[in-house]
Amino acid sequence: MAKSFRIYATQSIADSILVFAFDEMNHAFPKTEFTITISEHDDPYNLPDLSNYDLFIGTNVGDTFNESVHSNDFVMETIFTDSFSVVIDRQHPLARRKFLDIEEILDYKLILHKYDFTVDSFYEKIIQPQVYHKKLDILLRSDNSRVIQTLLTAYPAILITNNVLATNDYTKNEDLVMIPSAIQRTIR
Repeated sequence: MAKSFRIYATQSIADSILVFAFDEMNHAFPKTEFTITISEHDDPYNLPDLSNYDLFIGTNVGDTFNESVHSNDFVMETIFTDSFSVVIDRQHPLARRKFLDIEEILDYKLILHKYDFTVDSFYEKIIQPQVYHKKLDILLRSDNSRVIQTLLTAYPAILITNNVLATNDYTKNEDLVMIPSAIQRTIR
């Protein structure tokens, strides 16, 4: 009889990591039936009952998952730590910068991936009340990299995205540049 292993993953993890690991998991554990439930959104404040799963994999920005995970008797282990970058047009006023902090990013309209880490939720609940007095000015939410690239080259907006997606989807476009930001995330 096959063993079962239930995984709950946030959308961004499923898209950027889990989809590539699935074949390897099945090959390494051929007698295990893997069931993966993918969140419809990456809201760290609205998780299901994690006791129904054997493994939860999510992006933990600013330790936002800590309360939900600890209340379900899970043990958190860091898989890797990544930072977020901004992607902008090569002609953008900030394009020559080597690093951007949050305050500089907030001066521009933002483009966010629809199912990547919820920048707005994290900002409003963790960062903004403590430090900044600006609201996020979101121009577009999309997971279509072609649409995002077209908009970035036509409008002085900023895409905030993780380094995995930035490297895979945007660095090949010579009209765009990737600049590190002060936002970090931990994959647990």
